[in-house]
Amino acid sequence: MKPTPAHFLLPFLVFSACATPQADPKLPDLLTEEYQEPSGRGPMAVGDLMVECERHLRSWKSLMSAPRSTSNRSAIATTEKAIATLAHREQPQLEKIAVSGAPRNRAIASAALGFCADPAALPLLLNNVSAEDDLVASSALLGLGMLADESTALSPVYERVMDINATDSILQNAAFATLRIADKLRNDENGTLSSIMVALLGSELPKVRGQALIGLGLIKAAHTVPLLQEKLKDDIPDNRLAAAWALGEISSIGSTPSLLEALSDEDTLVAGAARAALAKIYGQDWGKNADDWATPIEAATIQK
Repeated sequence: MKPTPAHFLLPFLVFSACATPQADPKLPDLLTEEYQEPSGRGPMAVGDLMVECERHLRSWKSLMSAPRSTSNRSAIATTEKAIATLAHREQPQLEKIAVSGAPRNRAIASAALGFCADPAALPLLLNNVSAEDDLVASSALLGLGMLADESTALSPVYERVMDINATDSILQNAAFATLRIADKLRNDENGTLSSIMVALLGSELPKVRGQALIGLGLIKAAHTVPLLQEKLKDDIPDNRLAAAWALGEISSIGSTPSLLEALSDEDTLVAGAARAALAKIYGQDWGKNADDWATPIEAATIQK
């Protein structure tokens, strides 16, 4: 299984009013040691549990928003393990809070439960995706993304994304969730995943569009090739790169003219991605200039 481009895996915590990840000077120091489960004690008090979960989640958010490096990846893994350990130990209480706690606590619990890797939490998270409180719903979407269970029913996510009043935080975490699920499934049997991602392509948020583009490539949504070709003109270079990558994954000959044009993209990474996509479609690489592809492509088309 090919890895999903890491810079598109950008979730958003929305425990504050800020939707875009930013450095938070009030964040505690990031974890550097594995979480140690307390021994010989009962469940944590609700307040203490919420503080611990939110502290770990904020650290994770900060790490996920930072550039990827060896140390960053290691810190992400350590923090995710810390949240998972805490969520496993306190899972019954977290589930209760996610159902009947105050909205903010429901949101924190929903996000934390996604790290427990237990499909038993899936129905609860799906229910909270439909919550009236935006904070609860967006956090449940984040939890769904972290859980990334293959049996996830996507209709609640679709309904939330298609709501004309969907907030940025809903769209951001819906994009994260569907990308993570697409990475796990690598198919779209009933078409719901691609329907969600096509809707997300219309977002004004660049990272949401980028995640949707990568997701459509992962599930090889051939019917979206015309939309992917349009996104080769996206204002954001990363999104043009994602569109070229997705077209290569789908490998439709019909995308050839757009990819040839993208060979002259001002961003060298985008041009390189278009070249790689063409090479994948035709099984050969005829260089970085569109003119050098004309004759070989004509010959290959006649042979087919």
